[in-house]
Amino acid sequence: MSTLAAYMRSLAWDQFRAFDVADVRLRRLIELVADTPEHIERGKVTSVPFITLPDDWEVYLREKLSARRRQDLRHAMRAVAALPSFRMADVTESTFETDFAVLMRLRQARWGGSLERDQRLFYPLMRWMFEDGRLWLRALWSGAEPIAIIGGFPDRAHGVFWYYWGSFNAAYATISPGKASFGIAIQHVIEQGFQTFSMTYGDEAYKATFGTKEGLCEDLVVDRPSLRSRIVGGAVATGVRLKRALAGGGM
Repeated sequence: MSTLAAYMRSLAWDQFRAFDVADVRLRRLIELVADTPEHIERGKVTSVPFITLPDDWEVYLREKLSARRRQDLRHAMRAVAALPSFRMADVTESTFETDFAVLMRLRQARWGGSLERDQRLFYPLMRWMFEDGRLWLRALWSGAEPIAIIGGFPDRAHGVFWYYWGSFNAAYATISPGKASFGIAIQHVIEQGFQTFSMTYGDEAYKATFGTKEGLCEDLVVDRPSLRSRIVGGAVATGVRLKRALAGGGM
């Protein structure tokens, strides 16, 4: 990391911006690039809810959720599991193309936008992440009908699962497939030995129903004006003063 920071400092730039910084490794890199804390400006702060996970699903339900929320989650998961010909399966190499297309269609049906544009935007990166073992996706089905898909990025080295996205079929909204898919994902993550389930940035109300704590991410800016930018800035300031003087008849 120190080598990367030294290389970044050697480049010609005036300002380095990092958005939604939560990872301590990125924060440390920024500190090294800045060289001194005085060169770092802190911008927008955003909530990043997360769940500290026990090593047992039943313990999670008992200790992290209220009786009402525990009941609601169990009910949603049972309702989805009771659908005709229900099955759930992790997305594999042989199913990625079709399953990812289903995810995109579910997202577009719920939130609108251009399906073609979203495919161009998300597919290349998600495909690369999946092939590199950094993307986990699980699909829920009733026969051939998709119910929900949920997924995220497992960071096994640090015991953190980063939820990234999910969507559900609105035709099944009355049985809360979104809530059920979150429960299924959290149970899977616990069974895989992760210690943290990050909901990533945003303080949407539904996240609190899963027993989250509040973390924070923030925008960080490193200012390092170069000689060139100081000369240009000084020239601009001089020009502004001259223009004002001329407008006011001061010369």
